[in-house]
Amino acid sequence: RYPRSHAYYGRPDWHSGRDYTRGAYDQRSYSTRREIREGIRDVREARKELRQDREQLEKNREELKRDRAELRSDIRNGASGKEIRQDRREIREDVREIAASKKEVRQSENKLEAARQELRQYLRNR
Repeated sequence: RYPRSHAYYGRPDWHSGRDYTRGAYDQRSYSTRREIREGIRDVREARKELRQDREQLEKNREELKRDRAELRSDIRNGASGKEIRQDRREIREDVREIAASKKEVRQSENKLEAARQELRQYLRNR
């Protein structure tokens, strides 16, 4: 038997004597059905959207952290009341953005779970 190239390591060796009939070997070759292809695509898109929403939430948290540090340094350095009010306003805006980002993340998680359940249902009923 010849060694297989790197592209075939995850695939079965068809000469190994195992049973690769349709019921025994199903290496996700069901992408011919349109519903299943769409379900897989929906799951991938939902994962991508969730990843982006989580990254945005992390950016908002970092921004809030920076604004709080700036407020502390302004208070320590004896900044004017106007400047301190401006920093506090920015912090309140950041908190609102974080709340909105959390809501988006929850919606994305729910969308991903719904897409997964739909795909599971298609795969069970094929």
